[in-house]
Amino acid sequence: MKRYNIKAIIKNVSGRILASSPKDLIGELLAHRTRKNIIPRSPDFIGIGVQKAGTTWLCANLRRHPHIWMPAVKEIHYFDRKLKGSSTLPAFCDDLWYRLLFSPAPESSKVGEITPRYALCGDEEIAHMHAVAPDAKLLFLLRHPVERFWSQCQMAMASGNLAAGDTAAMQFFDFKARRYRGEYSKSIVRFCRQYDPSQMLLIFYDAIVKQPQRVMLEVFAFLGLSDFTIDPLVLSQRVNTTAINQPMSETLRRKITMAYREEMEILADVLGGYASNWVGTGSIDEHHPAVVRLSATHVIDFDNRCSHSRTSCMRKT
Repeated sequence: MKRYNIKAIIKNVSGRILASSPKDLIGELLAHRTRKNIIPRSPDFIGIGVQKAGTTWLCANLRRHPHIWMPAVKEIHYFDRKLKGSSTLPAFCDDLWYRLLFSPAPESSKVGEITPRYALCGDEEIAHMHAVAPDAKLLFLLRHPVERFWSQCQMAMASGNLAAGDTAAMQFFDFKARRYRGEYSKSIVRFCRQYDPSQMLLIFYDAIVKQPQRVMLEVFAFLGLSDFTIDPLVLSQRVNTTAINQPMSETLRRKITMAYREEMEILADVLGGYASNWVGTGSIDEHHPAVVRLSATHVIDFDNRCSHSRTSCMRKT
């Protein structure tokens, strides 16, 4: 009986050569699966965002834990596939296909993936995620929204997708999906319509810069894993840096800050810590909590603040 290599089927699922096998091949695969390498499983954790907030760094360091397994490709882009501008996965990439991605992992390991664009998912996409992985822990990285946007601009300029100058940057910002990337409170509320708040961990980019070891210890504990110390020199290494590193003009900074002012005030009021630094109400202290374990109280506070804000937490994608 012919056996298929599961790794060949799941190889390169985001932006490279995708498996060209027809959907019925997966059914045949299941008919001849072995316990060793063809057992579908749902992820134990999913990194949902945000872009340019340290997700590549987090992915690299999660992989260092001996009891964590992740697919070779960082960003699967499965649950955001229906959003405008998403790369199209082949039709055979269904829920079974997604769960097969994690089948090569040792049975005792924690498995997961990180796709920062999931933060943009609407209610329908999040409900789909919950149906596939109802028990998954969610990792949500937060960065000063203005700094996050400028980092995205520099990445776009480095790749030739954005011209230099404030005018081009403002046009880039005014595209809704890019503005939404910095509206963290709204993403949190949307995900917590499906997931219990206790399943979400908020991780501050500021803490990655100032106390990376604490970040990883908190993440491992949240995932139910034993402590695992990573070499500080390894943790301090920057990853996914762009070739362009130029300062943001003061004019552009003022405009983007005004656009995110309300959001940053909500985050500061509800989360405190590093988020309060973003609006100048906190102390510049490297000993702020590195992470926040979300609670129902946080979500209620976010929801109440969102309902009184100029923009609703409800969003169609």
